Amino acid sequence: MRRWAIALALAAGFVFPIASLAEEEQDEEEPTAWDEYRASVGERFLTGLNGLVTAPADPPMATVEPPKALDKAGYVRRPLGFASGILLMGYRTLTGAVDFGLALVPKLPVVSPVPRYKVIPGFEHEDE
Repeated sequence: MRRWAIALALAAGFVFPIASLAEEEQDEEEPTAWDEYRASVGERFLTGLNGLVTAPADPPMATVEPPKALDKAGYVRRPLGFASGILLMGYRTLTGAVDFGLALVPKLPVVSPVPRYKVIPGFEHEDE
């Protein structure tokens, strides 16, 4: 029984340092093409999903804070802000659906505009 314990201790002494060296070598490797593809797919997927989820917030937010281009519109500033929010909601929904649907196609850029809100953590927009 003692011989088995000694043999296991020696085997463990040889195995664990080798395993830790293998982990260090894996950390220093450059990312492969597969890793880059997965990162780009994830970025487009999350950007499109964020655009689809946050699109309904555009009309109320454009009513509360109308775009600066409407500063001289006077008392119709907020209704025009609401209308621009409706148009932006349609645009954000369309581009979010394109990013979400075509996320698996390699080398496509992100089509969605810069998000107003980021409700889905873990992604960066290309234009930020």
